[in-house]
Amino acid sequence: MQKAAKIEAKSPGGLKKKNEADNVTSRCEALADKRLDYLKAEGFPRRVIALAVETEAHSDDEFMDADPESGWPKPVYWRKIKEWRSVKTTALFCMVDERRICKAACQRSGNLKLECEHEEPPMPQQSILTRMPKDIPIDWFDPTFFNNELTLHERVDLMKGGVVVALPFPQYCDEWSSCNAWKKMDDHSFMEHYGKDVLMMYHIPTEEEVKHLEELEAEERDDEDADEVQENLQPNDDEDGQAEGMVVG
Repeated sequence: MQKAAKIEAKSPGGLKKKNEADNVTSRCEALADKRLDYLKAEGFPRRVIALAVETEAHSDDEFMDADPESGWPKPVYWRKIKEWRSVKTTALFCMVDERRICKAACQRSGNLKLECEHEEPPMPQQSILTRMPKDIPIDWFDPTFFNNELTLHERVDLMKGGVVVALPFPQYCDEWSSCNAWKKMDDHSFMEHYGKDVLMMYHIPTEEEVKHLEELEAEERDDEDADEVQENLQPNDDEDGQAEGMVVG
């Protein structure tokens, strides 16, 4: 209660915004788990499953109740967009949602609540979840965003776990039946048939760029260490006062 009161006192209406944000995050986490479970159940390889592991890989949504006068006859979640996520990853997630919700509806019994569908809103809205995933295949990212918006440091950080390509070009994963042609391939075969061409779209940091960045970071650490040593050598006010107050007998 005290924490809630502090939030409201600091920013009127802040508690409501925090609760709404918490609900959005919780739904996003639940959606991520459902997509992950479905990809596993369908036997997709680990490289594809890795696209769905992190909550940050998924977009949030906004619940809209049924309003026939406005054009939507049933409750729905408007799916927000992540402009830095690749079109093909978004398409895969949408297909997963459609199939798993349809299957759940067919198997529904008793009073089990049916999950609301996720659909594109009339006016696209940007996701409020702006943190990027870290340990994820490179083609989760839109190539243009990866190449032009991320700094060299950010791209190097993303590559620390290795470079993985999860999906072929969009035309090979825009329909569920198309996925059967490549989802059973081992990693080597997939890279030979699809992955190498996909990788050509991304500006991977070169060894020279990585080395240069490491040298700059090492220099920065050395400067910080030197500043710390210099600061420790400076006498503080207490020491000066003690020295002045000493009487030599």
